[in-house]
Amino acid sequence: MNDSADGVQSLAGDFFSLFAQMAECRSAHSPAATSAASTAAAFPAARIYAAVLPFTSASFLALSAFTPWLEVDVKKSYPEASPDDVAKMVASRSALFSFSHGVCSVCIAGWAGMLSDRFGRRICASLPAVGQAVGYSLLALVVWYDLGVYYALAAWTLTGALGGTFVFLAAAFAYIADFTRSGGRGRAFSRLDSIMLYVACIGPLFSGPLVAAVGYAGVWALAAGMYAVAALLFATAPPSPQPAAPRASLGGWVHSFTPLLLLRLVSERRGQLLGLVLAFLLATGGVQAGVQGFVLYAQRYLGWGQDMLGLFSALFSALGATLILFVHPIACRLLGSAPSDLSMAAALGGLPLLAAGACALPHFRALFSDSRPAQAQGEQMAVVAALESLPMLYATPLVALAFERLLDAPRLIFLLPLGTVGAAILLLLAAVRPAALLLDEPPRQRWPSQAVLVRAPDLARRLTDSVVCNAAEPEGGSAYGSPDGRLKPRAAREAAASREAEAAEQEDCLGA
Repeated sequence: MNDSADGVQSLAGDFFSLFAQMAECRSAHSPAATSAASTAAAFPAARIYAAVLPFTSASFLALSAFTPWLEVDVKKSYPEASPDDVAKMVASRSALFSFSHGVCSVCIAGWAGMLSDRFGRRICASLPAVGQAVGYSLLALVVWYDLGVYYALAAWTLTGALGGTFVFLAAAFAYIADFTRSGGRGRAFSRLDSIMLYVACIGPLFSGPLVAAVGYAGVWALAAGMYAVAALLFATAPPSPQPAAPRASLGGWVHSFTPLLLLRLVSERRGQLLGLVLAFLLATGGVQAGVQGFVLYAQRYLGWGQDMLGLFSALFSALGATLILFVHPIACRLLGSAPSDLSMAAALGGLPLLAAGACALPHFRALFSDSRPAQAQGEQMAVVAALESLPMLYATPLVALAFERLLDAPRLIFLLPLGTVGAAILLLLAAVRPAALLLDEPPRQRWPSQAVLVRAPDLARRLTDSVVCNAAEPEGGSAYGSPDGRLKPRAAREAAASREAEAAEQEDCLGA
């Protein structure tokens, strides 16, 4: 079995070594599995990669052309408008479009995650891709026949009616998590994110020539076709090995509504993770506000058109992909060991400038993935999708409002994203102590990858206990040392061993 996994790893190479790791992980969790089954574990992941790449490339292509199209449409509708008036209308329309799409994505995310656990990852990834394809097809028709901005808004809203981009990616990451053991998901997600962002550069790079050749209607039609290809590839992928969750009752549907999922997360009072969540929202909101503000500023004051904005999107994506790919190996080399997902999320989550914050996102997903049992991966990835979608509800509208009010001093709009990023960094410094990032203690409750805040004087003792716990043999058929999926503390294990010895002595006495 190990020979088969090693063979897959040697064939895949370093860049796609994730596939071999998936095979090894599946073999480790299923000792009775055959070597053929462990080798086949690489194939579904390859199909998912093939589905995710055209989807993300189409998304970046469409987004890089969206704001320039708004400017062209405003100038066509109001030819006598001043440049400032055009900039104001573009900002307000971009905020309206972003808000409508974000509301749909956030509301549908929780239900999509529940359906993913119930009916499988394939259908819950194919539906958002189909929604994107239909929405962009209608948008192409709206632009072709010049039907007006309100029809375009309806088509754009439809792209989020079935979940949109983040729900699609949530199903894809849940699929990857089904084949990857806990503890290795952060690296697995990082590889998928980096390759995804590298391929996403292609769309923006060619957006300028495409617009010049076929117009914006042709660009939307091309994006719709790429979304349809992604839906087909995901729908025909092999099923996930995770068994289906039981049918949800009416109460289950209510509890899976995204706002209630987020409220449940808050009610559990896991202070450290809540600090990370809030910092994540501030950091991602700062990135989105900064990028949108720069696009509006470049259009109005730098005279950037489709070519320059596409190049900007491509370079931003490539930089994020490069950092995601290399930051973790560099950290391993400098620290002498692999940092935990909590360490990576906390260290990088407050540094979104120059796309560095993108490095935190895979490890942030891994924290949520490891926090729930295998049959609830879809719901957990849906929570992350909702958190990723929330900045569309506040970041873009706020920066659009600031841009409209600060046209006389446009550089001041960048204070909003900088302030948001600064708040994220301060929150991380307050919520997570540096000593806590040096070890992963035995997990508490249902969060196996969540490190516990510790005091510096107790660091050595707690580190010793953690090493002893992690070296223990799993008990009760669980990967975490007990039937409920948690490692037993050393004192509890010693007491259990003492009770077993006493029971054995009593049996010997009875036998005698």
